[in-house]
Amino acid sequence: MKRPEYDRVLCVRKRIALSFVLLVFMFADTAEGAETQIAVGAIRWDAWSGCAVTAQVERTLGPEKYRDRLPWFTEVLDSTRVRINDDVQEIIDRGIRYAADAGLDYWAFVLYPETNGMSRALRRYLDSELRSKLNFCVILHNNIGVSDRDWTKERERVIALLKEPGYQKTATGRPLIYYLSQRNERFQELREAVAQEGLNPYYVYLGWDPLADYRTRKPQGFDAVSAYADGSVVDTFAELVQRVENRWRQSAEAGIRYIPLVTTGWDKQPRKENPVSWELDHDYHKQTSFPSQAKPMEIAQHLDRALKYVDANPAVCEARAVLIYAWNEFDEGGWLSPTWQENGVPDTSRLDAVRTVLRKQDTTMDWIQVSDDKTQFVKKGTGEPVLFWGANYDRDTKKRLMDDYWVDEWETVLEDFDEMKDLGLNVVRIHLQVGRFMDSPTQPNAQSLEQLARLIEAAESRGLYLYVTGLACYKKPNIPAWYDALDEEGRWAAQAVFWKHVARVCASSPAVFCYDLMNEPLVPGEPVDG
Repeated sequence: MKRPEYDRVLCVRKRIALSFVLLVFMFADTAEGAETQIAVGAIRWDAWSGCAVTAQVERTLGPEKYRDRLPWFTEVLDSTRVRINDDVQEIIDRGIRYAADAGLDYWAFVLYPETNGMSRALRRYLDSELRSKLNFCVILHNNIGVSDRDWTKERERVIALLKEPGYQKTATGRPLIYYLSQRNERFQELREAVAQEGLNPYYVYLGWDPLADYRTRKPQGFDAVSAYADGSVVDTFAELVQRVENRWRQSAEAGIRYIPLVTTGWDKQPRKENPVSWELDHDYHKQTSFPSQAKPMEIAQHLDRALKYVDANPAVCEARAVLIYAWNEFDEGGWLSPTWQENGVPDTSRLDAVRTVLRKQDTTMDWIQVSDDKTQFVKKGTGEPVLFWGANYDRDTKKRLMDDYWVDEWETVLEDFDEMKDLGLNVVRIHLQVGRFMDSPTQPNAQSLEQLARLIEAAESRGLYLYVTGLACYKKPNIPAWYDALDEEGRWAAQAVFWKHVARVCASSPAVFCYDLMNEPLVPGEPVDG
């Protein structure tokens, strides 16, 4: 049977055969936001690279009760021991995908001397082929305290990093530098050396009291203040957030230049129980109460308020930036990074929540409907004709359908969606298998439905429409024996259950363009002459 004219195979990508389909539907324009985007970054404290410090944080996070805050790449050895090492390019690359997909703009690396083991992650990032997806900047900290002999080299290193492609800049184009040190003489030497290179960074001092810090640091040459974190003895995350947001308010009222901190938590109990060598005399060892662990949506709502704060205070927030504590301060209680789960699937719930805030589109996707004269598809409300240019996202190079691997290899799916978006496509045809979405004739598979909701969110955040094809039975090993054994009436009933639950997940999103009840159905009947 001849394929319709609109089914034209145009090219093959490296992981998936993209059968490009010209459908007489839509090519949507994206509205440009009038304001400069707010740059949202997260702090990286890289003690997880298998270096000497790693052995100490492996001990703090070894007890079973702290499993829920282990990095996603952790190897659990037994009930008290874990092995952690992210000095692997694939792990850093995957982290870049996680962060970029959630909508983060940059990582702020706490800078250690170049030869220190805690600089390995930065080197991996700079070597990554994916680094263009996520900018970076530095927090000058431990490297400021090197010997006089090594300081010249470290200063030159900072200057070289400022010149790297993808170094994060403020809204006015100035390289963003955070400073976490009391050594003013080193700061002045750095400023002079940087200025001689013709660079004009935006210097932000990280302290604890924004008003006092600004009075002290502004005369020294700092442009603004912020904070690395906010420690507290309060009982709940909500109370911690209130403390942080009170500092925003105070900064706005005083009219000082400020980059708002967004916290994800503060709970040093792992270090209290298994002390680390650099904090033996810290006050938290005497604390009896720490803030409760944050719920993902609490973090997202806090972040959303930070973005609104920046927009509402343009003079105070001239840099149009936000700093999140933290990407990976796991044993301090502040993280966005995915965490370890016993089933081997990283827990991305915090990033999923953040994505709902950062991936909001400037304009909501248009709902699509059939025109009044039934001849074309149009945008609901305006009646504007639309044209779709899309891809058939069916199988990868291993002949697997999307729902065979979309849980364990979620980043691959996201990267494919990004590629399709970059190619200028705006609709993706997906195929949902009966064997993946139904556990029995009457029971849907909850995990697959949850993953479908996640896929719809990813599509909507990219402005991609979905052409949902269901009841797929393309691969014999994936067809359940119970489904094969059903009579005709039973199969119709099972198919109805399938579509009832799939449609319930899809119904609220304009990203779901249409449904194909079954791919290339066969209609029984006798041959007809002519």
